[in-house]
Amino acid sequence: MAIMRLWHGRVPIAKADKYQQFMIDRAAPDYGSVEGLLKLYFQRRDEGAAAHFLLVTIWESIPYRG
Repeated sequence: MAIMRLWHGRVPIAKADKYQQFMIDRAAPDYGSVEGLLKLYFQRRDEGAAAHFLLVTIWESIPYRG
């Protein structure tokens, strides 16, 4: 059974473009390097003075952290 993880972040709109680029350049590749990741979805929604970011990851299973 696959595991879906949702992450939501919010930043001031003035910092949104820079944060989006960080997510593309750094965060997504970092997630991609973790064994067990099946899929990653990333979305940005601007709303007034804030930008909302949603990161959805699909994993093979819950990783063991013994």
